[in-house]
Amino acid sequence: MIKRLIVAGIGELGRSIVHTLQVHYEIIAIDVRNEIILDLSGKYDIQGITGNILDTAILSDLKLDQKCALISVTGEDSINLTVCRYVRDHFSLGFIALRLKDLSIYQIIQSDHLKEGIHLVLNPEFNTINNAIYRLYYPNIMRHMSFFEKKLHGIILRINEQHHLCGMKIEEIERYQLQDVKVVQIFRNNKLEEIHKNTVIKKNDRVCIIYTPVSVLKKFLEITVSEPKFVVSFGINSFSYALTQTIQEHYPFLNIFFVDIDPFKYHELATRYPKFSFYSSNFLDESLWTDLNIRPKEAGILALGLNDADNLLSGLVHQSAHQVITVLQDASYIPVGLKIGARSIIHPNALILEQLMTHLSPSYIQRIHILMDSHSDSTEPILFVTALIVEESDLLKISYDTLKALNIKVLAILRKNKIFSTSEFFLKNDQVLFLCLQSNYAQILNLLKK
Repeated sequence: MIKRLIVAGIGELGRSIVHTLQVHYEIIAIDVRNEIILDLSGKYDIQGITGNILDTAILSDLKLDQKCALISVTGEDSINLTVCRYVRDHFSLGFIALRLKDLSIYQIIQSDHLKEGIHLVLNPEFNTINNAIYRLYYPNIMRHMSFFEKKLHGIILRINEQHHLCGMKIEEIERYQLQDVKVVQIFRNNKLEEIHKNTVIKKNDRVCIIYTPVSVLKKFLEITVSEPKFVVSFGINSFSYALTQTIQEHYPFLNIFFVDIDPFKYHELATRYPKFSFYSSNFLDESLWTDLNIRPKEAGILALGLNDADNLLSGLVHQSAHQVITVLQDASYIPVGLKIGARSIIHPNALILEQLMTHLSPSYIQRIHILMDSHSDSTEPILFVTALIVEESDLLKISYDTLKALNIKVLAILRKNKIFSTSEFFLKNDQVLFLCLQSNYAQILNLLKK
């Protein structure tokens, strides 16, 4: 089991990794910039080292073994690849991960990374784009998740006054279709609401619901799945390049328009991908739709190529579109975006953290989702944890009341291909969906371990 993380490169991603994972692991942060290390060491109970991760003297002093993980996320692909290969050849680590910025190198290594002795290859751009395109198909949902190999689904809805659930009590919702629907969380005015059976769903609530994916329930929850006729992407940056590559390889049927006020910014992209359409226009100009000769309801908007504030603003101006996905790289913008009504927010580093937390966990942890969409001013991250109960697990000996006292909720159990919302006991080989605050995740690990 991994105990120590060596995080090399403390940029935005490295800082997010340290901030999130320092509550679960002993962390050693390495960066060539002394001021960064001093700042980080002052904020968190970690060990900071000023130096180059390629310095073999530093690597030797780290006493690397099977309980250690190396996560190299410096700004240089060559450094990340070199240190991971060196560590693979000279030490026996429990886990090795690296970030690659170059999309071509990433795709090559991604397809053959296990032969390289690397457990996980990270690229926030590709993760974000794949997630964004998936969300385009769910125009009235902030986020969609699946559990137990798609036998159970989870959604986050922003409730408007026309929605079927608006004004309903939780008791009424969960009584429908023999409890195949469960209200998990309600965020009201950006604060987590204490819920009970008489809680009434109100306009502008953000509601997290799990349900079994049958058509009658989709209709009840007003879940629509529809493909936008066009995709409009605002701004040009590294996410735009990942978008072109992803669409060309996997979604060639999507018609995409790139819009930026400065045509120089998209010149290289337009030269490389002549089949796509590029327009010089102000993203705030509502006459944009006339210029593009399309109707807003036909278009899925990806506000990803501007700065965070402009990504938010562009999404709000064009709320009448089929769907609007806003990419926010700075997590501090998330509560702001939720307050002002952003339809769907993606925080790239949160997707990376989901991958890291899942892969770093013991094998009986199957998947972790971080509910950044439900992030508020007053709460730590909330986790969905899907786990397999193994033989001799302590969970086989305890009750639901014990879990409740630990602030851990059991949302569903998959037992012999059948889903249960509750059970008086757990059995070996049960798959369980837990909900907990990040600070309670260690308790789940303690209960599940052999």
